[in-house]
Amino acid sequence: MNTAMTPRPRPGSRGKEVLANKTFRRLWAIGAASTAMRWLDTVAVAAFVFHLTGSPFDVALTFFFRMIPMFALGAYIGAVADRLNKRIILIVAFTTLAIVYVFLAVAVATDVIQLWHIYIGALLAGGVWATDFPVRRAMLGEVVPRENLSTAMGLDLATSNFMRVPGPFLGGFLLDAIGMDAVYTLGAVLFLTAAIVAVSLNYRPIPRPAVRIGPFRNMIEGIRFIRRDSVIVTVLVVTVVMNMFAFPYQSMVPVIAERTFGVSTTLMGLLISAEGLGATLGALLVASRATPAHYSRIYFFGSVFFLLMILSFSRVPWYGVAIPVMFVAGFGMSGFGTMQSIMIISTTPAEMRGRVLGVLAVSIGTGPASALAIGAIAEGLGAPAAVMIIALTGLTLLGVTAVLSPGFLKLRDVKPIDERGGSAASTPVLQRNGNDDEDGRQDDSPNNEPGPRKTGPAPSVSVTHTGSPALRQADSLIDVSSRNAGNGSANDRTPGQHRP
Repeated sequence: MNTAMTPRPRPGSRGKEVLANKTFRRLWAIGAASTAMRWLDTVAVAAFVFHLTGSPFDVALTFFFRMIPMFALGAYIGAVADRLNKRIILIVAFTTLAIVYVFLAVAVATDVIQLWHIYIGALLAGGVWATDFPVRRAMLGEVVPRENLSTAMGLDLATSNFMRVPGPFLGGFLLDAIGMDAVYTLGAVLFLTAAIVAVSLNYRPIPRPAVRIGPFRNMIEGIRFIRRDSVIVTVLVVTVVMNMFAFPYQSMVPVIAERTFGVSTTLMGLLISAEGLGATLGALLVASRATPAHYSRIYFFGSVFFLLMILSFSRVPWYGVAIPVMFVAGFGMSGFGTMQSIMIISTTPAEMRGRVLGVLAVSIGTGPASALAIGAIAEGLGAPAAVMIIALTGLTLLGVTAVLSPGFLKLRDVKPIDERGGSAASTPVLQRNGNDDEDGRQDDSPNNEPGPRKTGPAPSVSVTHTGSPALRQADSLIDVSSRNAGNGSANDRTPGQHRP
C-alpha cells in the first residue's frame, strides 16, 4: 500500500474513527470514572484532614502518600504490565480500591476514623492511580492507529480535565452537606463501576517474545531505551520539574482558601474546578489543532505558562480574582498534560510502552518530596509564600532545561529514534535484524496496524556502547545473554493480536 498517496484525515473524521472504537470507549469510560473520583477525593480528603488537625503539614502528607506509589512502583508496574494482561490488572486494581473505600466509609460513619486510616487509603489509591500510565494509557496506544493517537489522547485528557470541574466542587459540597463518609461511598461506587467496565473489555495483549524476561530486567531495558533518546529524556525532565514544583500547590489550596480567602469548602472546590475547566477547553483545542510540528513547544511553553499562573495565584489576595487566574492556568496545564502522553507514546514502540510509561509514572511520582517541603515551608512562612517559592524554583529549572536541550524546541516531528535516524554517542543503541521489532514481529502494514507475523525465533538483540570500557563490558555480557536466551522455544509465545 502506498501511504504517501493517502490523504491526511481531517480532525473531525479522526474523532469519529476514535469514538467508533468500542475498546477505546470503554477505556475512556474507565479513565473518566477514575479521574472524577481522584479529583473529588483529593480536595475532600485534604479539606477533611485540615479540619481535623489544622496543620498544613498534615494536609501535605495526604499528597505525599497519594503520590509515593508512582515513584516507588511506577517503573515496576510498567515492567509487569508488559508481561501480563493489562485488562486483568485494571480489574484487580479497581476492585481492590472499591473494597478499601467501603471500609473507609464505614469507619467515618461509625466515628472510628483515624488519621492513619486516611493516609493508608491515600496510599492505596495512589497505588491504583500509578497503573494509569503504564496500563490504561498504554492500552489506548495499542487500540488506535498512530495517525489518530493525538486525537485519542486529546479526548482522554479533555475528559480527565473535565472531571476536574464537577469533581472538586462535588467533593467540597458532599463534605459540607453530608460528610466524608458520603465521599468514600461515592468512591466505592465509581471504582466498582470502573472494574465492571474493565471486565467487558474486548482486549488481547500484544504477543510477547519467546524469551521470558523478569520484571526487573524489563525495567532495566526500559531505562536503557530511554537513555538513548534525548526527546524522551527531556519530556521526563520537564515532568519531574512540574510534579515537584507545580502540582504540589494543590495541597495548599484548602489552606489558602480558608486562611487567606476565608471561603467554605464548597467554594474552595470551585478554585480547582476553574482550573479544570480551562484545562478541558485547552485539551480540546490541542486535540483538534495540534500537529507533530508543534508538540514539543506546546509541551514546554504550556508548562512555563502554568507555573507563571501558579505564581500569580500565590500573590492574589482575593477569591474573586483567584477564580479567573486558575481558569487561565488550566490552558497551560492542558499543553503539558496532553503532549506528555502523546510524545512518550509516539516515540516508543508498542512493545516497550509499558516500561517507558512506567518510568514516566516514576517521574510523576517525584512530587512527594516537594509536597513535604511545601508543607514545612507553609508551617513557617504561610501557604502563599510556599506556593510562590516552589513556582519560582520550577520556572528556573525549566529555563535551565531549555538551555541544555535547545534541539527539543526545534522538533518538527515526533517519532521513534530509529525513524529519526539518530542516537546519542554515549548511550546504548538497540540493533535489530532486518525490519523485526523487539518482539520478533515484522511491521508489514502502515500505522501500526496488525499484519502478517514471522513465526521464527525471536531476533537477536545486541547493544553497543561508545562510552566507558566498563559500560562496554557490561553491555557485551547483556548481548551474550540476549543471544543465548533467543534460543528459547517458540511455544512460550503468548497468542494474541495487536489490537482487537
